[in-house]
Amino acid sequence: MRCLRYACFGRVAFLAILACTAVLTATSLLRAEPLDMKELVAIAKRHRLPMPPEGARLVLAHTHLDPNIDFPAFLLEKKKNGNVVVLSGTERLTLEKPPRRGQVWRDFSWEALQPTPHLKVSFRKDAAFVCVVQLAARGDQKNAQIIWERYSASEWVADVVDDPHLFLGRCIFRHLEERLPKEPEGWRDTHARMKVLFDEFPKLKTSQWEELFRGLGATIDAKQPAKDTVEATLLDWALQPLEKRNDDIFEEKSPIDGNLPAREIIQRGFAVVADLIALRDDRRVTTHMNIGRNNPRPGVCRVGELADELLSTIAGSTRPNGRPGSAEWKAWWANASGQTEKDFFARAVFRYRGEEIDSVYDGPARILAFSFPEKLPALCEEFSKHASPDRPPFALANALATARLPKEARTKALSEFAQRGFLEHRRRVLQVLAQLDAKACTAIVTPLLAKIPNDAKGEYWTSPEASVIRVVMLIEDDEVWREFLRVAKLASVELRVEMMEPMCYSHLGDKNRGRRLAFLAAFLSDEAVRDNSDGIGGYFGPAARYLFSRIAVRDFAAKKIASIFEFEDEPTASWTPEQWAKLREKVQLKLANEKLPKLD
Repeated sequence: MRCLRYACFGRVAFLAILACTAVLTATSLLRAEPLDMKELVAIAKRHRLPMPPEGARLVLAHTHLDPNIDFPAFLLEKKKNGNVVVLSGTERLTLEKPPRRGQVWRDFSWEALQPTPHLKVSFRKDAAFVCVVQLAARGDQKNAQIIWERYSASEWVADVVDDPHLFLGRCIFRHLEERLPKEPEGWRDTHARMKVLFDEFPKLKTSQWEELFRGLGATIDAKQPAKDTVEATLLDWALQPLEKRNDDIFEEKSPIDGNLPAREIIQRGFAVVADLIALRDDRRVTTHMNIGRNNPRPGVCRVGELADELLSTIAGSTRPNGRPGSAEWKAWWANASGQTEKDFFARAVFRYRGEEIDSVYDGPARILAFSFPEKLPALCEEFSKHASPDRPPFALANALATARLPKEARTKALSEFAQRGFLEHRRRVLQVLAQLDAKACTAIVTPLLAKIPNDAKGEYWTSPEASVIRVVMLIEDDEVWREFLRVAKLASVELRVEMMEPMCYSHLGDKNRGRRLAFLAAFLSDEAVRDNSDGIGGYFGPAARYLFSRIAVRDFAAKKIASIFEFEDEPTASWTPEQWAKLREKVQLKLANEKLPKLD
């Protein structure tokens, strides 16, 4: 079972609930009986339900991802960048500023609560009911009853109407569960609060919540394991906070890498397997979360699940099928331990389907990089011979880049890897080489660019011809950018626009900012039109086609430059030629104040 770390769990749950929200029109609402708030407020205070600060403004908020659906919340903070922080139920949400002008909130009123043809009001089941109680707790009975009337008319809240006290207990318990990954220092207090809730509301004792309660108790009472054992290192990883971890175990995070303990376990290979199998049934809680519809038990991840994840990572292509239990893992280990470690992990890197490599596994590749790095170059050659274009070589390339070999040896092996096979393979290996040795990467990229075809054979948004830009953007060399500009100008209009698409991606920060601007500026007089109004011709995915089936190259360039400059102007498909001309003029004026390299 894949255990995914806690990654904005509240935000993901929030968007999932919004997607399935039932919305009724104002004319269909039925008058509900007023809700008796006195005991609900007493329960909320008794169990420390989160409350908005005094004077926090009641608003209707929305996300920039779906501005047509509002939900009631309390406005907590306005940030300088236009984002706002709201309290929605028990959850603090940061709502990002919309890409177009406007706000992600509006003042609350009964009139604003009514849905319109273009605007709907959403009720997150837990959050809206908690909002009702929070309003009542601060004495705002009027708005509490207004939201309750609107909320209770929906059929899917029948359980709330039948027993609002029990439902509030559920809301509070869910809040305590969501606190676990964020506040491990408060686990003892959380456990005590869960017990009080169970005592008052015995119906909350579902099998899942009882098991969580017992697991939390076991975590609190557990003895500290001996230092440097597999268990101690696993617990170190289990308690790393979200902000110190990437979703990918092998993607290092600076300055503090919370996934380092996991990598330390994996790279030890056979030496940790028996201990990990023994820990598979450990029910202690962690700061990680299980998220995903294929997960049999979403919620807080347990130590045993982390052990299982590391076992699967180590096993690579040899992992037992399905959802293996301890018996299957013991049988797997009995077979694996009879082989030499070097040969076993070399075989575990690839999974074949017929004569073709179907998957490449990070775990075995990293174990080889740490203990048997001499095996990697031959595996890179095997990949080049047997992998299809859509099989990414990142697992091998990254393992080679971090292998326990001298830098010269790693650079040489990666350089050779980057000059074999399909263009898409070479592009991905070059991305890794660029970060290890930019000079070596530049020596390969320059002649490679000269061989780029003028058009793509398949879909433009995934074409290797366009994707070469991802390598160029890592290289700080004017000659490489000049050559890429020459190639882009000769490319078909469809490919040309796709090459420009990633230039404004926010994750780039200031990396090659001047070169990116100069590259885009070179197309501000390009009147060629990329027209895919008929929906054919290689434009089946998003990327440069998104929202604009027909656009001139010069306008697309202006749009990208405006995004880098963070202009508020957000072009739409309905823009007139005059509006585009004004945007081009505006970016030209801004560019005149920039010190840009000469790429033409």
